[in-house]
Amino acid sequence: MKSMKNFAAQQLSKKEMNNVKGGAQFDCTVSVDGEIISSGAALGNSKREVAEQLLSQYRQVYYEDERIEVRCR
Repeated sequence: MKSMKNFAAQQLSKKEMNNVKGGAQFDCTVSVDGEIISSGAALGNSKREVAEQLLSQYRQVYYEDERIEVRCR
């Protein structure tokens, strides 16, 4: 029983496990003015983190008045 207690005490949360294995994989699409321009898998710790990274990358390429939308699942 002692070994089971030690095992339970060392369990990691889902976020901690994602950090250990390098993050979770998300399927993302990027669209500009309603037209899908990119689709694929991306690694990160959360959907929000991945979406923000993709958005910042595409903002460097497209004009400010163009509507860029990133969706990850």
